[in-house]
Amino acid sequence: MNIPSDLTVYFRKLLPLLRSHAPSHSAQAHEMLMALAYPDGLEGSILRGLDLRGISLGGLSLRGADLTDTRLTGTGLTGPSLLDARLRGADLRGLDLRRLDLRWSDLTGTQLSETGLTGADLLGADLHRADLRWLDLRGDDLTSCKMYNADLNGVIIDRDTRLPRSARQAPCRLLGPGEDMSGMDLSGRLLACVDLSQGNLAGAVLAGADLAGADLRRTNLRGADLSAADLRGADLSGADLYGAALVDAWVEGAIFQGTDLRSTAW
Repeated sequence: MNIPSDLTVYFRKLLPLLRSHAPSHSAQAHEMLMALAYPDGLEGSILRGLDLRGISLGGLSLRGADLTDTRLTGTGLTGPSLLDARLRGADLRGLDLRRLDLRWSDLTGTQLSETGLTGADLLGADLHRADLRWLDLRGDDLTSCKMYNADLNGVIIDRDTRLPRSARQAPCRLLGPGEDMSGMDLSGRLLACVDLSQGNLAGAVLAGADLAGADLRRTNLRGADLSAADLRGADLSGADLYGAALVDAWVEGAIFQGTDLRSTAW
């Protein structure tokens, strides 16, 4: 059967059928229906502006597909490839994109905040003006990506993270060793085992944050709010906690060797 490349109209008709199976058959029913309708995948297809939230696309290749302005949250993009896909302005927030092939994809203006990108192949991807807030980019080499005016606020990095020069042209506050994070609101954030050593967190709000096992050696935490934070196993050796609030904080196994705890509230 010859399937036209522009599937926008066909998908609009298929979506009610897919959604009608959601209460009783969940993702498995979606994948079966999609496989029957498009057994060869959706490579090169045009799917612009569709609302695909909650529709499982697991196992389908979207290589070279045009998904401009498409809403994809909850779609389970576990297909073998998004190589050279056009995802301009698409909504991918909260998706697990780990180990996905995104080489040479166009992610201009795409919403990627809080997605899982660990191990994804982003070689040559265009990420300019993309929303990358709160991503975990530890160990990632993104030097081949275009990142002009991308929003990198709250992105977690480490000493192995490699960012292109374009990533630093727009003002941003990164989370990592030696970074200026003073005054940031990080309440409730998951920062377990993150390296924040020698950084500046003076006056930061970390209430209820998960900092278990975090590296906070020689970090400036003056006046920081760490109330109800999880600091179990964290290393705060040489850190400055003068005037910090640690009320109801979990500190079992935390290391406070040479830490300035003057005027700290417990």
